[in-house]
Amino acid sequence: MATMGRSTARLWRWRSNPLRRRVDVVEAWIILAAWLCAIAGGLVAAWVTGSRADEGYDRMRAEHRPVPAVVVKRANSQPTTGPTSNRRVRATVRWTGADGHPHTGTTQVKAAVSPGDRIRVWTDSRNHLTAEPLSPSNAMFQSAMVGLTAAGGAGVVVLIGLQGLQAGLGRRRMHMWADDWERADRRWGGTIV
Repeated sequence: MATMGRSTARLWRWRSNPLRRRVDVVEAWIILAAWLCAIAGGLVAAWVTGSRADEGYDRMRAEHRPVPAVVVKRANSQPTTGPTSNRRVRATVRWTGADGHPHTGTTQVKAAVSPGDRIRVWTDSRNHLTAEPLSPSNAMFQSAMVGLTAAGGAGVVVLIGLQGLQAGLGRRRMHMWADDWERADRRWGGTIV
């Protein structure tokens, strides 16, 4: 006799079978519902979180603006590791804010700059130094990654819940089998140990 294929074996709960119990049918419906919830929940979570992240990146691009600044003083620190052209150090910079007043703050600058050099810094609406906002393509990529992470998280939560339910149903099934064997043993004249 040929062995059943994997897909046929997984669908045994749906077929008519004298050994199939009500708990088997319930478990089959729970598995189907859980997979549908994991897929739908993952898609919704991906769309919602990706959209919110994209809105946040758009808001940052709208609120943060580049401002010319002058390096006032470099900190006495070692440059960060990396390629020579990208090494950065902390420095004090001065810029004129949107309010027309001079402002001073500390930020990361290329290691090659010296006091008096002109650089570009990014500020928010309150004239505080901020990081450069992501480009639209980088923001789209980051939003997609946030969405995929949320989708995976939602799916994992549902599937972990499914595993817990299946474990409970498995214990129930084993108790039912034990009870049936006990009844059969009595009918056949055996003794219970």
